Order: sequence, then C-alpha cells, then structure tokens
Amino acid sequence: MAPAIHDIELSVIKSKIHYNGLPHHRVFVDHNDTIRWLYPGPLSIHFVGISPLNCPLIQPSASPLKATVAPDSRPGLYKYFVALLYMGEGEVPRILTDDPDVIVNPGGGTGK
Repeated sequence: MAPAIHDIELSVIKSKIHYNGLPHHRVFVDHNDTIRWLYPGPLSIHFVGISPLNCPLIQPSASPLKATVAPDSRPGLYKYFVALLYMGEGEVPRILTDDPDVIVNPGGGTGK
C-alpha cells in the first residue's frame, strides 16, 4: 500500500486548539506516511522524547509543516507538543499550546 498523507487542519475555537474541527486528536499512521499540519499562522511542533518522524523537531514557520514517519519507527503512541500564535479579532495575540498524539500502527487501522 502506498504511503498516506494525513492532513491535520488546526483551528482555534473558544481559545482551544482544534484538530480537523475536534478538540482532541490522535492520528494513526504507518511507516513512510506524511503528516501535514495546516494553520494560517506561525506554528511549531515538537515531540516529547523519541520522535517517530524523520526529523526530531519541526522548525517553527508558517503552515504547512510536514514530516514523514520514519521507516524504522517503533509501533506505539508518541506525544507531541503544538504551539501556535493565535490572533483573534479584537483580542491580544497569544501563544496557545496542546499535546496531542501520533500512533504508529503498521498495517493500518485505528486500533478500535
């Protein structure tokens, strides 16, 4: 099966980061899949501890940020840290953070 592309659209609803419209997020990936984080402003991604990606830190920049799941990453759950600059209309700009998951699950499926 060809590697998949997982788009994660980030938005802010009531001062909370949402992922594809949902307040909590887990993305299930396989080796060599690509993850793309999409946000209309500055964004940074950093994995806590070991990263399943081909780069340990995704440098802060404008969207999209993308990385590929390393072919030798071990199956399991990986926590990561998201920080983005939120500039709501009429609000003071601020940095919002969250800690969603990436689950490396070779062979596919959501584990449900």
